[in-house]
Amino acid sequence: MSKLTSTAMTDSERFNNVESIELLIRQTISQRMCIDINEVQPDTFFDDLKMDSLDLAELIFLLEGQLHREINIDQITKLKTIGEMVTLLNLPTSAE
Repeated sequence: MSKLTSTAMTDSERFNNVESIELLIRQTISQRMCIDINEVQPDTFFDDLKMDSLDLAELIFLLEGQLHREINIDQITKLKTIGEMVTLLNLPTSAE
């Protein structure tokens, strides 16, 4: 087996820990909201980033594609901070 094949990771393998999920969320928000990634920290409130419900819905759609999993929108609407979203997305899904 070639080294490239043996070291290639799937998206689900890349995003299987808190740090990688946090970075994905921060990068996605930074790009979507056109703000510096350093302004997007675990203790940052979505309201402080001027993210409304449509912004959150778009974020969920993008993250579902990246993480290859469904995210319950009802759970997301209760979240206040980036860190709370990281914690939620780090929980195992029912299929795992």
